[in-house]
Amino acid sequence: MRWLVDESLPRALAEWLRARGDDVLDVAVSPWRGAADHVLWRLAAESQRVITTRDLGFLLHAQEPHPPGIVLIRVPDADGRRRRSPG
Repeated sequence: MRWLVDESLPRALAEWLRARGDDVLDVAVSPWRGAADHVLWRLAAESQRVITTRDLGFLLHAQEPHPPGIVLIRVPDADGRRRRSPG
């Protein structure tokens, strides 16, 4: 599986996916760190990667071409509360 792991997610997720043998683009440690959602959307579509994010705003940038999928993960912050995503 080919993944684009958004920088909003814990690095451990990218590491876990890599350990499974998956092809992972970890945005947090890539040249695309800090890129706008629409840029990452297009990158995922062009490289045929499933977007994995906790950012609800990502869906606002749905445009052609579409990536093969998007996985929205809701995880609590370190203090145990769910973070509200802007947008």
